[in-house]
Amino acid sequence: MNRRRLVLTDVTAMAADAVCIAGIDVSTAATVRLNDPQPTLALLRQVRALSVGAAVEATCEPVRHLQPPHVEDMRWRPDHVRPLPPLPFDELLALNTRVHVQRLEDAFGPPSHRGANENHAWPPGIGERSLAAIRVRWVRMETIEGRPRVALMDASGAYYRGIPFQDLAARAHRDTCESCHAGWFGNVMREFSGDDCIVRVGLTRPFGTPEVCWLQVTNVLARPRRHFL
Repeated sequence: MNRRRLVLTDVTAMAADAVCIAGIDVSTAATVRLNDPQPTLALLRQVRALSVGAAVEATCEPVRHLQPPHVEDMRWRPDHVRPLPPLPFDELLALNTRVHVQRLEDAFGPPSHRGANENHAWPPGIGERSLAAIRVRWVRMETIEGRPRVALMDASGAYYRGIPFQDLAARAHRDTCESCHAGWFGNVMREFSGDDCIVRVGLTRPFGTPEVCWLQVTNVLARPRRHFL
């Protein structure tokens, strides 16, 4: 395994207590996902450096049998993570701007499926990536059938809505933050809605009928975080 300096861009909730942790390798600008062993909420409590915007040194290497589009998967050593000074927001934004694409289809290609909630999905087994930073004209939080979802228009003018917002810190606040007990959605709107900004997106592992990889928003770089830290 190699030592890499990573800036963490995505820390997202998955099923049960599983967590997805991904970042950008500062030396190569490659996106990596710390996947094997699978991060969990308990592991995050032990390795406190694993949060959005954190910089770390980590020992990792690509998994042996990558399954497209999830080609960023890495084997890693949780006991070898060394925290570094966190990146200021302007440097985090500049790093994501360095690797961003203008259109969502530039990242994943044309979607293959559209769900009842209007979210889009892509086929498993193909594709060059499952995580990306995209430039958007605007991004807004909305509700569909009472559930929080993301709507955005990418830099090309393509419109997407019904996208789940999976940022772990934001989701955890619903249970741990007094302000969010009654006003969680308003807090999310204020922190993560914006114009002409970078949005981090990802594709889920395949599920459903047919099995497809659904779009999700993993982070919004509209402004420095104030509430959802």
